Amino acid sequence: MAQEYKLKGVTALGLSPGDKQEVEVEGLDAKVLLLNAGGKIQAIGPNVLLDADSLPLAACFNGKTGDIEDAPGLDALPVFKTVERDGAVYIMGDAETIKSGRRRPNFKCSATGGDKVLVVGGGSGSLGVIEGLREKGFQGPITLISNEGYLPVDRPKISKALITDPLKIQFRDDEWYKTGSVQVVKEEVTGVDFGTKTVTTKSGGKFAYTKLVLSTGGTPRLLPLQGFKVLGNIFTLRNVHDAKKIVDAIGEKNKKIVIVGSSFIGMEIAVATSGGNDVTVVGMEKAPLERVLGEKVGNLIKSGVEAKGVKFYLSAGVDKAEPSESDPSKVGSVLLKDGTKLEADIVILGVGVAPATEYLRDNSVFRLEPDGSLKTDESFSVVGLKDVYAVGDIATYPYHGPGGEGKYVRIEHWNVAQNAGRTVANHIVNPSLEPQFFTPVFWSALGAQLRYCGNTMANGFDDVVLQGEPDKGSWVAYYTSGNTVVAVASMGKDPVVAQSAQLLQLGTMPTKDQLAAGFDVLSLAWQVREGRLFALGKRLHAMYGPVVRVGVDEVWGGLHFPDTLDLLSEFDVKRYRLQRRLMGPVYQAANLKKFEGVVDEVIERAVARLRELGGAEVDLKEWMHIITVECLGAVVLSCAQGYLGWKRKTIFGLFPLVTTASFFSKTVARQFANLWGVTFKTPKNFKPFFTPVYQKCSKRITAALRKTNPTNDPRKDLLADLISLHKARPAEFTEPYLRRLAVTNFGAGHETMTSALTAAMAMIASHPAAARAVATEVRLSSSPSSERMDEPYTTASIREAQRLHPVIGMALPRRVPVGPGVRLHGFHLRARTTVGCNPVSLHRDADIFGSDSDEFVPERWLARTEEEVRAMERYNLTWGGGARTCPGRNLAEMVLARVVGGLWRAFDVRVGEMPGDEEVRYYFMAMLTGVRVRFLPVERGGGTKA
Repeated sequence: MAQEYKLKGVTALGLSPGDKQEVEVEGLDAKVLLLNAGGKIQAIGPNVLLDADSLPLAACFNGKTGDIEDAPGLDALPVFKTVERDGAVYIMGDAETIKSGRRRPNFKCSATGGDKVLVVGGGSGSLGVIEGLREKGFQGPITLISNEGYLPVDRPKISKALITDPLKIQFRDDEWYKTGSVQVVKEEVTGVDFGTKTVTTKSGGKFAYTKLVLSTGGTPRLLPLQGFKVLGNIFTLRNVHDAKKIVDAIGEKNKKIVIVGSSFIGMEIAVATSGGNDVTVVGMEKAPLERVLGEKVGNLIKSGVEAKGVKFYLSAGVDKAEPSESDPSKVGSVLLKDGTKLEADIVILGVGVAPATEYLRDNSVFRLEPDGSLKTDESFSVVGLKDVYAVGDIATYPYHGPGGEGKYVRIEHWNVAQNAGRTVANHIVNPSLEPQFFTPVFWSALGAQLRYCGNTMANGFDDVVLQGEPDKGSWVAYYTSGNTVVAVASMGKDPVVAQSAQLLQLGTMPTKDQLAAGFDVLSLAWQVREGRLFALGKRLHAMYGPVVRVGVDEVWGGLHFPDTLDLLSEFDVKRYRLQRRLMGPVYQAANLKKFEGVVDEVIERAVARLRELGGAEVDLKEWMHIITVECLGAVVLSCAQGYLGWKRKTIFGLFPLVTTASFFSKTVARQFANLWGVTFKTPKNFKPFFTPVYQKCSKRITAALRKTNPTNDPRKDLLADLISLHKARPAEFTEPYLRRLAVTNFGAGHETMTSALTAAMAMIASHPAAARAVATEVRLSSSPSSERMDEPYTTASIREAQRLHPVIGMALPRRVPVGPGVRLHGFHLRARTTVGCNPVSLHRDADIFGSDSDEFVPERWLARTEEEVRAMERYNLTWGGGARTCPGRNLAEMVLARVVGGLWRAFDVRVGEMPGDEEVRYYFMAMLTGVRVRFLPVERGGGTKA
């Protein structure tokens, strides 16, 4: 029964976007994981692992629902409702679910008719099919046939720990299959009649199917050498029965064990049996696992396993197995081809597996591949057979990952089988659904946990980039073909492989050259999540010049003609320009001048409130946000939002607008799409204004557009202008567009204005000469506020602050159209390349802004020729570029000029320590945070009250 539990030591829900915090649950021996997923803070089960003994892998879970999105996850994660109350945080949930940290997918079904799905095999592929079908709503009968005598199990654990009890590693219990109407048959399949759609078992049973899924795995290979087929105590390992035979033979340990084969199975068995036994590994390779990991990495693994007491004979060939002198029926030694004799009480073969398809070899309907596998397409449908699928070790399928080029491969990985099963389920339920590529992932217990993602079987690899501290057991190896990374392996560097798996899946993996130069995918992920793109952009452009490749077919560039990006746009430029022409009269400076008075009224109220603080230190961003929201309320809706009403608990920072960016995008911690769904932190008790604003806009528009008795609203604000535009041009400026644009004035406007105001006030205040010049200029203006004289130095200071701290913190992307491509700074960019014009680089281009482009110099906007100033304005992407300049630019600039002038007229502003580049939070939007200032009232006569 669900009840409320308090979280230990947590007083508020204040995590930043993407942040996670593991916390204890009071009254239970349990923990939960608090996380901010897309702006929503919630608690989920912390056990995002395959099993309790594993370390973090590349499984993917939905942060909002807890559902599995990618293997090798098995159970979903429970999600618990969080409540913040009286300085504490509580979760609501069932005690057992909280303690387990898992949520087993249960699908109640009473299948009585419809398509019959028959699944043959008892591994992860079979489970993927069954769970995928029920998860997608399939209601037909499902039959599972397995010849192992127990329910499907987590097979990799068998070699990693020699598990002998199937109950300890079974995926689901018997009740789970019954609840889901899955019939389990523990028999061996001996044949398939594809014509009649019938499967035959060893006992003579016949099972009809509509859809057949073959997932029979592999059969361990034997050595066709003298003694290996006839002597006892020579084992292979595939199932729990094999593990039990090995464990029984080892008995009380102190056995001499020879393992033939230095592949993953052999190496895992060596580690699993090394405690208390004399273990020797014989391999044909120069280094263990050389075929997959290469010689250098293989030797790193070898050193770790040797530390367990395991001995190696490598580059060695086996001649024969010899009988024991004490019991000639059992093995006594293994003779190598060089004459070396290795004493052995037990021999275990780890020389690979062959596809377990013996039951299909005599079938005349189709031909198996030379290795005994079945050839499939991307949906894992068997080529040449209708309604038949193959997954797991028996499937040879086209690999479309980096370096794959669609070549056919057979991959013996747990997550490949499970994901293939889910792909099959999707295809059965919805055949028109296009299969999605997934990155192969595996892990191995080799003294320490090895992680691996990607694949080199299609075209191999020609180099390895090694990072980390190999001598300390902490390293990551990037396997490359040309300049493309095709696979990644690591030890002691979690979660590099999890990050890399996602990058490989998205085609956004850094290049070999970047990695060889020290590029760190974890560092980049951290920088993106933490909003450190400002510093990152500066550093990358300093290292690589005006064009930086940040992903496959994605570059950042400093374009000298940013508006030409519209020629590359994927958007409907014709429609966009029509909308701009329609809205132009509403947003032109001449029309907006009528709102200067209401903006000044807001400033007067803000000045009064700030004076009441008596020069106390305040958060600059908070106050600029308050003033921005109030100005927008006055201009757009002729109403105050109440943030100057001294209700201090309601004005705690930026309202969260989920901003989507396009850098490395689902770039680097599980799509960087997960990281791009970010918001600025919303501190405790912030009262959101967006919903009531939307309601007010909607209510006014509906009332004004009623066919009967429309409201004759006397207000003369921006919304009234937009409503009038719609009435005059309803076909072009449609009602849906009117409603969107009305709210956009707040949704986008309040963040961009807040960012620009914060930068302007902070930069002026932190440069004493500029502060004196601005203060002198605005205070010399003695005209009424609505008729102020020009304030050129103040305007130049605002422009300069926006140049150095642009509202847009990331590249403004466009796509190169289909065709021959384009040239940029001497580089040829092929069709479909995403080109991002990065303000961080462009605004500091010395060729445009001068050799002091990194400095705050307002005079650059005053001392240059009119033509040079126009050029700087053209390249300044503060409000967008070219025809895509923000339509609200004039409104924003009017508010900026009047607020900055009004505040400096009333106060001397003293700033504390300015944040460094690494502290500036940049996502798609940019914001100077953490700037503390004092507003010191200016007394009559020009003095300041300290």
